[in-house]
Amino acid sequence: KGAIKLIDNDFAVEYRRQAYTASVNQEEIVSNITLYPNPTNGIINIESNNPIDKIEIYSILGKKVFGKTTKNTIDISHLNSGIYMIKIESNDVITYKRIVKK
Repeated sequence: KGAIKLIDNDFAVEYRRQAYTASVNQEEIVSNITLYPNPTNGIINIESNNPIDKIEIYSILGKKVFGKTTKNTIDISHLNSGIYMIKIESNDVITYKRIVKK
């Protein structure tokens, strides 16, 4: 499978193996996806230089609590307050970010 590289406490990237060789600059990936506001009361905006294929949100215990495809705004107001991991798939790169729901 892919290899996960932890970049900092709130951000990780999973690279999927491809049949071809591609070069990806870490700085491009880091600046590629922006989530705001964080912490949030419910609405999260996602900005990316590449199209977003899939979004999933997981509880701190690893349970999937939300899944959606190809949207840049998501509403998590129905979730309890706490810390969640958001998984964003875009151009065969999976990005994980921590979000805080107030």
